[in-house]
Amino acid sequence: MNGNCLACGSPTKSHHVATAGGSELYCCHSCWTRRADDDVQEALAEYNVLTGEVLDELREEFRTLAPVDLEASSLPALPIGEDLEVRRGTGGDVFELAGAEQVEKGIDFDGPFAGVVPEVALPRDPADAVYAAFGFTTAGGPREAAYLAWLCIGDDVDALADAIARLGEAMRGSPDV
Repeated sequence: MNGNCLACGSPTKSHHVATAGGSELYCCHSCWTRRADDDVQEALAEYNVLTGEVLDELREEFRTLAPVDLEASSLPALPIGEDLEVRRGTGGDVFELAGAEQVEKGIDFDGPFAGVVPEVALPRDPADAVYAAFGFTTAGGPREAAYLAWLCIGDDVDALADAIARLGEAMRGSPDV
C-alpha cells in the first residue's frame, strides 16, 4: 500500500521524508519539486521535517551567534551520533530562533525545530547571555535533503550539558522528557 503525500494527500512513495511513529512519511514528486513553497513547507513542518534549504537558513542564523570553544568531552553524546555546534548569544536572539512564545509564566517553542530543550531560569532579561547547541539528523531517504533539527539552551555550559542530556533521553524514548 502506498503512503500519502504530506502536502497534497495523493498516494505516493516517491520521496521519503521521515519516519514517525513507525510510519513512513512521503512527499509526491510534484510537491517535492515545490518544496520551497509555503504550503509544502507548512505541511513538512507539521511533522518537524525541514528541507535542506530551510536547515541551511537556520544554521546561517545560528552562526551569527558567537562561537564557543569547548572540548568535545565536556558535553554528553547523543544517540544519533551527530555533533552539536555550540554558540553563545543573548537569550532574546536564541529564543527568537527557537520560536519562543510566552504562555502564562512559561515558554512554548513553536519554531522549525523537532526539539528544543531549555535549561534556563525564567523569567530572564532577554539581553542576558545563554549557550545554545544546534544539531540535526537526516530524516528522509538517500535522495531527499530532509532533516530533523535540535536546539538545546542553557544558562551556562553545565546547564547546556543538562539540556543535551535531556535531549538524549528524549531521543531514547524516555517518557519523562
